[in-house]
Amino acid sequence: MSHHIVEFKNVSFRYPDGTDALRDISFRITHGESVGIIGAN
Repeated sequence: MSHHIVEFKNVSFRYPDGTDALRDISFRITHGESVGIIGAN
């Protein structure tokens, strides 16, 4: 039985000026986990 709560597959996000914020990332968040995504500002 899977305990995944959220799963992201091949997610990308680009700002209107064309700057990539996320490029093709995949991950799972399971019960009890905390996840943070950090990067350059």
